[in-house]
Amino acid sequence: MMKPPVESLITKQVSRHICQEVCPWNRRFAEPASEPPYAAGPDGPPLVELMGLCEEEFATRFSGSPIKRAKRRELLRNVAVALGNWGSPEAVPELELASRGRPGEK
Repeated sequence: MMKPPVESLITKQVSRHICQEVCPWNRRFAEPASEPPYAAGPDGPPLVELMGLCEEEFATRFSGSPIKRAKRRELLRNVAVALGNWGSPEAVPELELASRGRPGEK
């Protein structure tokens, strides 16, 4: 099965984000997450750290989370796009490693 272009994925992500902002339920009842992996912060999620997760670390970190249903490969694809858009030199080593594939991974 062919994956949609990244541009359409970004459009979907932006649309979902906007939906979360304008949703009447979220405006009235939602509360910010207090769990560290989901808590909002000024710097956003630790993308470089997420890019380095092996399968076992992914399973442990996101156990019981909807992110686990998306699978590690899909999360890393989205993280790679976000890191590329960030444009920080800090992201380059992880992106290079990911582009070559990590030793022992399929």
